[in-house]
Amino acid sequence: MNINDQNIIEPDIITVKELTLKIKSILESSEFFDLNVSGEISNCSFSQSGHFYFNLKEVGVESSDQYILKGIIWNSNFNRLKINIKDGDKVVCHGKLSLYPPSGEYRLIVDNVSLSGEGLFWKRFLELKDKLFREGLFEAQRKKPIPEYPCAIGIITSEKGAALHDIINTIKTRAGYMDLYIFPVLVQGDQAASMIASAIQFANKNYSQTLDVLILARGGGSLEDLWPFNEEIVARAIADSKIPIISGVGHETDFTIADFVADFRAPTPTGAATTVTQGGMNAKSAVINSRNRLLSDMARVLSRYKERVSLTFFQKRAINIIQSKIDNKKITLDNFLNRLQRQSISLFKDRKSRLESVTRLLNTLSVENILKKGYSITLSEDGKIISDINKIFLHQNVRTIISNGYFESTIDKISKDDYFDADKK
Repeated sequence: MNINDQNIIEPDIITVKELTLKIKSILESSEFFDLNVSGEISNCSFSQSGHFYFNLKEVGVESSDQYILKGIIWNSNFNRLKINIKDGDKVVCHGKLSLYPPSGEYRLIVDNVSLSGEGLFWKRFLELKDKLFREGLFEAQRKKPIPEYPCAIGIITSEKGAALHDIINTIKTRAGYMDLYIFPVLVQGDQAASMIASAIQFANKNYSQTLDVLILARGGGSLEDLWPFNEEIVARAIADSKIPIISGVGHETDFTIADFVADFRAPTPTGAATTVTQGGMNAKSAVINSRNRLLSDMARVLSRYKERVSLTFFQKRAINIIQSKIDNKKITLDNFLNRLQRQSISLFKDRKSRLESVTRLLNTLSVENILKKGYSITLSEDGKIISDINKIFLHQNVRTIISNGYFESTIDKISKDDYFDADKK
């Protein structure tokens, strides 16, 4: 034996089992026992025993590197979850790390899951949508018709956003005669929803007799960016509006609660502007088509006349006279069509003003307003109005309606004397 062999130090050797159990001991220590891990669910599936297996993944922001953490939820814990989990959900998983020796894999043993980020927003969206649907706020019969020829348009949006410029440019290009009223609001952030709702209420309180329609708009964005239009306070304000509301929020693929409650949903802010101007554009197109048909008919008659005559000097002169008269008629026709268009708009506004006056008169004579003046209505027990002293009796129970409620009483005295004459005595 070589003497140098005595100086050789044998390396420490550890078995696979020993190393695995050592790693398992470290992973299952208190440091990794109470974890909250965020990520995106992928490759989820159930085992035959009902346990839920999945990957929790994260993709690097600056690179395309992908990080995977395997997870498992025992069936006893899965049945207690308050949410449904599916691929693509962004979640926060609470649990502990554990190593499975037969495969050498470590997993996150999850006992609770909650949605995070857009997942949480989406859950709130679905809950509010279901609530308002059950209340009937999406029903077609409660929605107000959009006027075919509106003249005054209210716009609720950010005064600094591109949406406002798109709407104004579209309306001015297609229907320059329309009056525009701008109600500037925030369309993103914590204060946006309350400002939007307040703007709708303000427009209804102060401009309900002026505005024909309201446009509620903003440009595209993420679900979180569009969230003010998914708030219940905005949905309620839209539903309570007396003025018809067109929503033009985000892009065509974006849907908000405001879209479902609004009287009409346009795919974009520009689409909303196109909607309110379409009636006027159709009328203008009909007038232009009629004008062109008349001119075409005149030209055809003149052409046939020219073909029948020999163009002598005098004949040419006669044709020129006829042509001159036709040109004058063209100008007269143009002037008539322009005057007809202006008179149509004036007549529409006059009819609208008369309708508003009649509406105010009817409101003045309504039962509600009469009750506010101090009058009341008394009903018998079977709900009939009491107007005859001979149709009541002592100890009868009656209900009296006043402007802000009603009260019930029992009759303990009946007099057939005229009340006002009795007062004078």
